Amino acid sequence: MNRLQDMPIRRKVTLIILLTSTTTLLLACAAFIHYELVASRQGMVRDLEVMADVLGQNSTAALQFDDRSAGDNILLALQAKPHVVAACLYTKDGERFAAYVVRGMRPSLPSQPGEAGYRFTSDRLVMFRPVRLDQKVIGTIYLQSDLNDLDDRLRSFARIAALVVLGSIGVAAAISFWMQRLVSQPILRLANTAQVIRENHDYSVRAEKQGRNEIGLLTDSFNQMLTQIQAQDSALRRGRDELEQRVHERTAELTAANSALQIEMAERLRAGEALRESEERFRSLLDGIHDYAIFRLDRDGRIASWNEGAQRIKGYAADEIIGQHFSRFYTAEDIRSGKPAQELNMAISQGRSEDEGWRMRKDGSCFWANTVITALRDAAGNVAGFSKITRDITERKRIEQMRLHFRALFESLPGLYLVLTPDLKIVAASDAYLKATMTQREAILDRGIFEAFPDNPDDPAADGVANLQASLKRVLQNGVTDTMPIQKYDVRRPDGVFEERFWSPVNSPAFGADRRIEYIIHRVEDVTEFVKQTSHGDGDEKALRARMEQMEAEIFQSSQQVKAANEKLQVANGELEAFCYSVSHDLRAPLRGLDGFSQALLEDYGDKLGDNGKNLLRRIRSGSQRMGQLIDDLLNLSRVSRSELHREPIDLTEIASEIVGGLRGLDPQRQVALRIATDMKANGDPQLLRVVLENLLGNAWKYTAKQTEATIEFGFDQNNGNSSFFIRDNGVGFDMQYADKLFTPFQRLHAMNEFPGTGVGLATVQRIISRHGGRVWVEAAVNKGATFHFTLS
Repeated sequence: MNRLQDMPIRRKVTLIILLTSTTTLLLACAAFIHYELVASRQGMVRDLEVMADVLGQNSTAALQFDDRSAGDNILLALQAKPHVVAACLYTKDGERFAAYVVRGMRPSLPSQPGEAGYRFTSDRLVMFRPVRLDQKVIGTIYLQSDLNDLDDRLRSFARIAALVVLGSIGVAAAISFWMQRLVSQPILRLANTAQVIRENHDYSVRAEKQGRNEIGLLTDSFNQMLTQIQAQDSALRRGRDELEQRVHERTAELTAANSALQIEMAERLRAGEALRESEERFRSLLDGIHDYAIFRLDRDGRIASWNEGAQRIKGYAADEIIGQHFSRFYTAEDIRSGKPAQELNMAISQGRSEDEGWRMRKDGSCFWANTVITALRDAAGNVAGFSKITRDITERKRIEQMRLHFRALFESLPGLYLVLTPDLKIVAASDAYLKATMTQREAILDRGIFEAFPDNPDDPAADGVANLQASLKRVLQNGVTDTMPIQKYDVRRPDGVFEERFWSPVNSPAFGADRRIEYIIHRVEDVTEFVKQTSHGDGDEKALRARMEQMEAEIFQSSQQVKAANEKLQVANGELEAFCYSVSHDLRAPLRGLDGFSQALLEDYGDKLGDNGKNLLRRIRSGSQRMGQLIDDLLNLSRVSRSELHREPIDLTEIASEIVGGLRGLDPQRQVALRIATDMKANGDPQLLRVVLENLLGNAWKYTAKQTEATIEFGFDQNNGNSSFFIRDNGVGFDMQYADKLFTPFQRLHAMNEFPGTGVGLATVQRIISRHGGRVWVEAAVNKGATFHFTLS
């Protein structure tokens, strides 16, 4: 403290100015850096929340249908966000569903989802966000982001602040040097004058006037005549010095504020540019979706944006529809009932509204649409507009109508039919059966057959229920049709009285794709009159002959009805064939465009896209090509089920040898030991059985690709006089607990990146073998190969 007091006045002045300016600058820079840190962290949290919501919306279909590969593909979109180092998608039960980790990094992923929200660690921002569908939580998404951008920004601002402080210290030093001279020089002169007076004792000496300040008061002690002038000059100098000091301080503040403002403006410009780029990418993404009409509405329901899918589905170009009210897509009846406003109100109150119904195109045609309207809210929670997604599901509606048509066709068949589930519940009945049994469809559907048709309690010898139970049990155990002898099985009339009836029943199994019995077809003929006439045949031969002629006429009439029903079925099959062709054509056209445009982008702009962009385009091409293959397989599966069967003697050995020769030609480098039994003959459709062998031998060739010594064998077995064919390999095999999925379309036991395929081939095999009256089954073990057996009637 003494050292500070003894310091010369010129140094004190310099030190005061430097300390004041430096402290002010440091506080201003610290406040600005703190503000930037808080704003940047909040911005990161908002960006991560938006990203989590977008991923969650895109993942709802994958979570609903347990499509884990789709979940992985959705998370792969995070490759475009390098600061997101890890992500994970959980089901509503907390099970990990899909995960994404940046290559080269090994961040830890939680085994269970945590509480919704976010938190900052020393080097990470982590967030849990619920995935909602129809206001219900169906899963949780977890995102982990590094803080590299935030650290870089803070270091940049720290460097700027350091430069500003150093520059300001230099300026303040120069100003303080100049100011201390103004303050200290008059005092030194006054001191020199006082020293001269003291040394010379000459009191007539007057000090030179330096200003009207405290120094002037000291000078007035030597020269009282100048006291008032010196006092005024001191006051003026003091005011001027204060004003200059304020000007300099204000200038320094404005300079610092201007620098901060310039930095903030630059950051906002960069943020705006990034936002525009993001909007352009989002717009390109929406315009690339042609199967959905996706557009935005303002608060009043007027259209504010329009994508290519909307133009394709609804027929309006963007420039002629934007600004128009969305109610023009509704029918006149819906508009009169106020349906558009009702849907907006529901979206506001419930967050979203979903509807199916007729909608109008520009040309006046109608289509059956599925629409979803979602309310968009601002940061304050107020409704800022709506998003609307429309999908044309006219073809799906048509399929539903066809199903109803086929059901009505079945119910109108002239025969007496019941359809039973394996637990013997009635699920369908023909009108003729209802008439013959004097029942109503609503009274017997979903009831057990023996609950709906019990034995006659007044007949102690009644055994109809027991005999039918035994027959149905044989069908379920053996999987073959069971024909019963004529049964006495009385029918209860509506008044409760049982009426004597005799029936000739036949029970047939209906198999599913996995060769499990899905239904039993119970067909009967009412032979009551025939039995009664036969039992009294010796009474009136003429009446019996008349009755036989009447029965022949009834049989002829039934055959005509069956013929008409078959003609209807042929017409329906023709419509189904045309529908399949239409679906194939309509699906192939956009797929070819998608594949072609992706290839054009790779060839023309590949050098501008970067590795990530090229990879995304290759994945688009791969997906479109796989979709095309899937369409082909589905059409083949449909044709197999409907094509006419032409049986003839065929040589399976010869067909298998041709198929194996083709496989060797496609992959001549592979060494595979192939054993094909000689003289394997069969009776069947040569084209369809070639499809069976192509699929089974092709699978054996594919799933032995990773074996150094691959072996494939095609032969036949004899067991208790029954012959069956088999195709055996030593490939990767599979777990037999999943065997029931093999013959179901689209069910695969291996990932696409391991073994390609669509999951339709074995379903095709099963249907062909079933049409030949045979069955197909498999024996396998993991890494021990598989053996497929099949029989032909």
